[in-house]
Amino acid sequence: MNKAVILSAKYAPGHFSHMLAYDRLFRAIGCQPTMLLDDGYESFQKDYTGYHYTTFKEIRSVQANILLIYNMSTKDVKYIRILKKNNPDILFIFCMYYHDGLFFYLLYLFVVCGYMWIEKDKLLEMLDKMTHPKEKKHGKV
Repeated sequence: MNKAVILSAKYAPGHFSHMLAYDRLFRAIGCQPTMLLDDGYESFQKDYTGYHYTTFKEIRSVQANILLIYNMSTKDVKYIRILKKNNPDILFIFCMYYHDGLFFYLLYLFVVCGYMWIEKDKLLEMLDKMTHPKEKKHGKV
């Protein structure tokens, strides 16, 4: 089973419902999601049980092959590097809005950290392959 991390190191209470929706989306496609969130979300977590949360103190033990970065900030870069080091084949998904000015954060990640840009169609193809592996065909030899 694929494991996904929903990362948001920047507290913005209006975004919590969106992260819950991404959690449900990952479950719907057969992934096991974990939310790694800013401490400001702690009060929300108590009201929304049934979801898996982890803390930044436990980040080194997190195993995942998909990382969704939501409401990105400069604080996320540190955690992205740790997750990338411990999960070298992790697939990055940046969830961003045009008004966020995330271009400079992404530029930093691509240039300084060496990450690559993935076109939308290629990303969907990769996710499809991860969630729907081709069945082996048994034919005559």
